[in-house]
Amino acid sequence: MTTLRRKRVRTADNWDVQRVGALPSSIEEEQAQLRAALAASAATVACPICDTCWPPDDIERHVNQCIDGPSKKAPAPNDEGKEEKNPAMVQQQWASILPGEKKVVGSRRMPFYKILDGMPISVDAFRYGAIPGCTAYILTHFHSDHYGGLTSKWVHGPIYCTQITARLVEKHLHVDPQWLHPLPWDKSVLLPDTGGVHVTCIPANHCPGAAMIVVEGPHTAHIHPHSTPSPYIGLPRTFRYLHCGDFRACPAQLAHAAMQAPFDVVYLDTTYLDPRYAFPPQPHVVQACVDMLTAPAPEPTLSTWLQKNPVLDAPLVVVGTYLLGKERLIKALAHALQTRIYCSDARKYDTYALLNDPALVECLTRDPREARVHVLSLAGVQKEALLEYTQALQRRGLRITHTMAFRPTGWTYRQTTTLTPQQSLADIMAHFTPLPSYTRTSMQATKDSTPQLRI
Repeated sequence: MTTLRRKRVRTADNWDVQRVGALPSSIEEEQAQLRAALAASAATVACPICDTCWPPDDIERHVNQCIDGPSKKAPAPNDEGKEEKNPAMVQQQWASILPGEKKVVGSRRMPFYKILDGMPISVDAFRYGAIPGCTAYILTHFHSDHYGGLTSKWVHGPIYCTQITARLVEKHLHVDPQWLHPLPWDKSVLLPDTGGVHVTCIPANHCPGAAMIVVEGPHTAHIHPHSTPSPYIGLPRTFRYLHCGDFRACPAQLAHAAMQAPFDVVYLDTTYLDPRYAFPPQPHVVQACVDMLTAPAPEPTLSTWLQKNPVLDAPLVVVGTYLLGKERLIKALAHALQTRIYCSDARKYDTYALLNDPALVECLTRDPREARVHVLSLAGVQKEALLEYTQALQRRGLRITHTMAFRPTGWTYRQTTTLTPQQSLADIMAHFTPLPSYTRTSMQATKDSTPQLRI
C-alpha cells in the first residue's frame, strides 16, 4: 500500500485546550490563576510555513494556499541532524513516490494528489478550473479550503458529494443544481464516464456532510500532465483507494464494511501525525466543556462571603465557530443550560436548516434575549469584542452575571521552537501512549480572562 501524505491544515475538530491544575477554591486564587495563565490564543495566528500572521478567520485558507503553492529550497539539516518540516521536504517525498512529478517554480500547477492516479477523477480541485480529461469532480466537504474556486459560474463537469454538502453548495455558492450529484452514505455508486469506477462515502467525523471516499475501479486515464502515467491503464486490474479528506479517526470508520479489504493507495492528511499532537476523543472534550459550565461554585471563604460577591447564576455562553462545524458542542451546551441558541451570523440559520438535524433547528432563536448560548465567529471571541457584545445584550434587558466563551479550534496550539527529526510511521506508533483522562480541570483560560469573562 502506498500512502500519499499531504501536510495540510486541519481545524475542524481538533480542539486544543491545554492542561492546568485543579479548579480554584476562592476568588483570589481564581484571579491569580487567570493572571498567570499562558496565552492559549491570540488575535492573530502565525502561518507555520511562511511565518506571517493572519486573523483566525483567514489562517486556514492562507496556509493551505501556502502549502499548495510553489515551494522554496529545502534547508540543510542542522548540526543535531534535525530538519524543519516544510513543503519542499514534503515535495521531495512525493517525488520519490512519483518520479515523473516536476514542479516549475512560480507556476500555479495542480498538485498531483488532486487527481486519483490512473482515473479521470479529481478531489477538492476546484480552483484549477476545467481539468482536461476529468469527468468527475469530488468535493469531500463544505469548508472553504476544499471548495475554493467553486462559484455560480461552474460549468466544467459533474460534482459528486454528499447530500448535505450539495445543499450547502447550492445555497451558499449558488452553483447550478444540474452540476450537483449527491451521493448516499455507505453505498457503492458507479460514477458515469469514468470507465467503471465506484465510490463509497463514509462519515469523516469532521463537519456535517464531510466524507471519506473509498474508490474502486480500473486505471482508465492519465489526466495529470506532470506525473508519470500508470502502466496499468487498459488492464483489467481493480485498484482500491481511500481518500480521507479532512477526518477525525474513530472506531466506526475502521469497522465499516468498505474498509475491510486492503487499499492500494491512501490519500492521507497528516497534519497531526506527530507525537506532539495528542488530542482526546471529541466526546470527552464536549463533556469537559459542559462540566466547566455547570460545575458548582466553590464554597465561599469568610473573606469572599463578607465581600458579598454576586451569585453567577445567569451565564452568557459564547462559542466561536466557522460557518460550518462545532454543532455537537453547541447543542451540548444548550442542552446543559436548557436554553436556546442564537446566531450572530444570519447565514447560520439557513446552514443549520440544511443539516438534517431537527434537534438543532428546534433550539434556534433569532431573538438574542431568548438564548443563553450565542454562536459568534472565531474572531469575535476576544476580550474587547466580548465585553462590548455582553454590554449590548445587557442594555437590551438580558440579565448576565458572567460570560464564558469557548474557542474550539486546534489553531490555539503553539509549536515549540525546537525542531524535531523526521519520524517514520512505525516510530510514531511505537512511542504512542494512551491519553490521560480529560476533564474540565484540563482546560486553561486565556490571558485576557477575568472572573466575569472567561475565554
